[in-house]
Amino acid sequence: MRGGDHIFRLWDAAGMDEDRRRKFNLSGWGLFIVSAVFFMLAALRSGDPLGLLGGFFFLVACIVFLIPLLARRPD
Repeated sequence: MRGGDHIFRLWDAAGMDEDRRRKFNLSGWGLFIVSAVFFMLAALRSGDPLGLLGGFFFLVACIVFLIPLLARRPD
C-alpha cells in the first residue's frame, strides 16, 4: 500500500467524488499559501531574516505542490 492510500479510501467510502476531492485539496493548499504569506509578514515585522527565508521556502513548496493539481483538469 502506498503512503496516503488510506485517506483516499476514506474519501471514497464517504462518497466523495473526484471533483469534490480536488476542491478540498485546492482549498487546503490555498490556506497553506495564505499561512505562508502571514508567516513571512510576521517575520518581516519582527526583523527575523531566518523566519522570512523559511516562510519563503514554505511558500515555494506550497506552489510546487499546487502545480500538479492545477495542471490536471477533470474531464
